[in-house]
This record gives sequence, C-alpha cells and structure tokens, in this order.
Amino acid sequence: VAEVTTHSTNPLTRDSDGDGLSDGEEIELGINPLSADSDSDGWGDSMDIWPLDASMPNSIIVVGVALLLVSLGIVIWWKWIRPRFKEWEEIKLPSEYRMFEPNKSYLIEEPKPTRAFKVFTKFVEIGFSGLCISQIYPNELKSRYKLGNATILWLTEQEVEGGVSPLDLEMLQHNIAEFVEEHKNSVILLDGFEYLMTRNGFNSAFAFLQNVGDIISINRAKFIISVRFDALEPRHLALLERSIEVIKVKS
Repeated sequence: VAEVTTHSTNPLTRDSDGDGLSDGEEIELGINPLSADSDSDGWGDSMDIWPLDASMPNSIIVVGVALLLVSLGIVIWWKWIRPRFKEWEEIKLPSEYRMFEPNKSYLIEEPKPTRAFKVFTKFVEIGFSGLCISQIYPNELKSRYKLGNATILWLTEQEVEGGVSPLDLEMLQHNIAEFVEEHKNSVILLDGFEYLMTRNGFNSAFAFLQNVGDIISINRAKFIISVRFDALEPRHLALLERSIEVIKVKS
C-alpha cells in the first residue's frame, strides 16, 4: 500500500497575490487577497493610480480632481449662470420697471426724484449693482430711500471720501466708467443734473450726459437721470428730449 503524505498550511499566512501582505492581513484590511497591492497602500494595483508608489495615495488624486471640478463650477456659475438670475428676476418685474432696458439712458421729468429713486432701488433690490450720484448728503439720502448696498457719489466741493466736485465732470465720468466696467448689470442714477448745469453751463453738462450715455451703451448698464422740467429752458429741454428717451411724470 502506497504511503500518502499530507501537508497542512495556514491559509491566513499565504500571500496569494505576492504583494507582501498575507491573505489574512488583506482580509482584515478589506482588500481582495487575490489582487496584488504592490505599494501596500490599501488599493489593489488594478484600482491604484500609482501602484508602485504609496506616497501618492489615490485619495490625494481624488481630492485634487474634486477641487478642480468645484473651481470650474464656481467659474461657470459666476460668469454665465449668475448674471442670468438678474435677467430672470427682471422679467418678473412689473411693466413700469421692465421698460428700462440695458445699454440705454432715460430722462425722467418729475417735480421730485421720487420715480427715479423708486426704479433705482428696485433694480438694486433684485441684485443690480447701483451707483447713485446726488448733491444730497449721503446719510440723509440713505434715510430717505432704501438704497441697500448701492454706492453713493456725493456732488460736493468738499474734499471728502466718496465726494466728487461738480466742476470736475471728467472725474465724474471716469468714476461712472470704472463702476460699470467693474460691475456688470449695473444701474446708474443721476440726481443733480440741474446742479451740474448751473456750475458748468448747459453745453458742458449736456456733453457729459452724451459721453456717459456712450459708456452705458457698451457696458450693458442702465442710466437714469432725474430732471425737474421747470428748471430747464424750453430749448434745453427740447434738446435733451431729442437725445435721450424721456419719461414724463405728472405732478
């Protein structure tokens, strides 16, 4: 009778995949003992981006890719989706606001700047960047109207922060241009055209409006000018009405 020799081995000490980790250790780590893990990082070679280098774990790559995707999503939101939200909000506005289109200037003839500020604050409320230019002291202006986070330029000859001389139309124009270039979908309100006209003469003030109108038209902004019609000579008013779209408010 032939003698049969049997051998017993411990399956938990075997290294079936030859990666240096015993089958038992791999089972404890939740790793397939039949799949090699050359760098002993817990990822099988078939799943590991860097199978021979444990210093480059997959988690770093995954986090890097995730951060890249998040950054890309933020850019897409900020540049393309976010501006559309303002347009969607604008569509839902009553017709008295929807008539104010981007790239255009509007002259509101009214005894007091009530309608102009109403329109301005509504656009600021739905997310437009607002710039209010007025000869009224900023704190008083804020107490009269809900200006939110709108920027205020005070027409004054005092050298103060946030102030601009009514005699320096070039600087005022520069401030407006800088604002609309930095803030897409913006709305500008000028409350004080008569003041500019008094200090600079009608021709200079009118040329200023035309220059600002050009800036507005290429920056997708809205420009609202509040004017007291009884403060202007008929010929000056007629010239304004021929150059800028007019909205007349009854007293």
